[in-house]
Amino acid sequence: MIARTVFIVTRVLIAGGIVTALAALGFFVHHYVTNSEHFEIREIVIRGMSRVGRDEILEAGGIAAGANIFRLDVDGAERKIGQIAWIREARVVRRLPGTVRVRVRERTPSALIELEGLYLVDAEGEIFKKLGERDPADLPVITGLARQTVIDHPRASGDAIREALGLVAEYDDGGLANRAPLSEIHRDGASGFSLVLADGATRVRLGPGPYRVKLARLSRLLQELGRRGLGAQYIYLDNRVRQDRATVKLRPAPKEESPG
Repeated sequence: MIARTVFIVTRVLIAGGIVTALAALGFFVHHYVTNSEHFEIREIVIRGMSRVGRDEILEAGGIAAGANIFRLDVDGAERKIGQIAWIREARVVRRLPGTVRVRVRERTPSALIELEGLYLVDAEGEIFKKLGERDPADLPVITGLARQTVIDHPRASGDAIREALGLVAEYDDGGLANRAPLSEIHRDGASGFSLVLADGATRVRLGPGPYRVKLARLSRLLQELGRRGLGAQYIYLDNRVRQDRATVKLRPAPKEESPG
């Protein structure tokens, strides 16, 4: 009985010693890799940046040359870099012994939206920053959505914005952008959209979608008006009874100046 007890105690002590040794080894390894000069960050490679500067990305991600690569919080760096307005997503990867690779995907500005100030909208329909002095301003402007509505009803507002972007894409695909660049897309509540062409003098009421057929009709109308040397003040394509009908209000002809 005594021998068996001694045997058990001995095994317990040996096991405890092994656990202690492993813990000490783990501590040593951790201390070594997190403090060794061998694992200092010596190279930082960033791909995908265009509008955002290298220094801004590094500062946001807490990535610095000379720092220990194992002390870099990869998940935190990705999250913080992704909070930069122009960045849609970021990926940070360690490459031992001393390289950090960062790949970012920037947002593509597709439109502006008027919400008591102009804001940029990306290709996915997300409002991501207020328009700055160096930001692209030659984009169609989405109007007709109230700021508070966008705040209180983000899902419905997002759907309306994406519908507007889809309309812009169809407008471009139909070749209309070359003939009559688009200036404004106005949300007319449940009744669809109206357009303001870049000449500032032609307004087009489309009504609800689908829009492809209506835009094709608009293209033919603008071509015919141009052939006749006429300009339209209003074009109505929202006749629900006669969907093949368009109503055009011509722009008043400029008055000729009387001689002398």
